[in-house]
Amino acid sequence: IAPPKGESISRLPWFYIPFRSVPGRGLALRIGQRPSGLKTFMVPFYLMDRRHGTQRQVETPTLYRDQELWRMGMEERDGFLLVSGIRTFLFDLNTGEQILPQAPDNVSSAVWIKRPAPATEDSLGLRRLRARFR
Repeated sequence: IAPPKGESISRLPWFYIPFRSVPGRGLALRIGQRPSGLKTFMVPFYLMDRRHGTQRQVETPTLYRDQELWRMGMEERDGFLLVSGIRTFLFDLNTGEQILPQAPDNVSSAVWIKRPAPATEDSLGLRRLRARFR
């Protein structure tokens, strides 16, 4: 894509990655490749709202502008973006706000986990147990 407003054309091209859970919105970022074939990302990142024509730079404290990052992963789920690598960031895609801005510096990777299933009652097992002790 063309660079976001205020950004100049750089040696790395800009890409737009749409979000599945927030239609019309996505992430604009530069992606490069090292001679080894390893993909890299370059700060800054932008949340783009194509429906409204707006953009918002994603806050990434401790990462400096034009820093090239590798071994970094991003995953979007249920309106949130998890960025994991040198430091872990979690963003609300509806507002663009960073969640947990005081995350420990030593947390360099994170993953989504499934919500535990609600506890259910094993009625057949309880009936057997009660019958046994009557």
